[in-house]
Amino acid sequence: MAERRIGYAKDKTDIIKRLVASEETTGPFDLIADALVFAAALGLRRNRRVPIGNAVSEPIRQDVFDRHGYDTMMNLLVLQSDQRPQVLADSEETGRATAFEEYANGGLEILQDELKGAINTMETTILLINSERVKEADSSKGFDLTQLVN
Repeated sequence: MAERRIGYAKDKTDIIKRLVASEETTGPFDLIADALVFAAALGLRRNRRVPIGNAVSEPIRQDVFDRHGYDTMMNLLVLQSDQRPQVLADSEETGRATAFEEYANGGLEILQDELKGAINTMETTILLINSERVKEADSSKGFDLTQLVN
């Protein structure tokens, strides 16, 4: 069986580069996998699920997500969106990965809009998280995205 890989849209490469810390950026995440999990949580939170279309040529191996404990987050995210326990069955693995990729793509679209014109990606991401927390406190539902940031 081929190793499962998690992809993202080629048109999201620039936003991914801004989100992942490097010598050139103030990104809040260490790994692309970290940024994708954050984006997927944001996509689910704002109900934005977008097919990835033209994917990058080098998707990330599933074991990168697994090593960082994100397999549980991915499963919970898809379970929350699907509302069927059967979605966690082994036979549904491809469907779970696709749903995760689509929520991540939706979240990356949101982040593209939110970070447009922002100079400090870290600061703007923290402000975004804070605004989501305020919305959560007002609505008393959702989950806390702050645990995904360094």
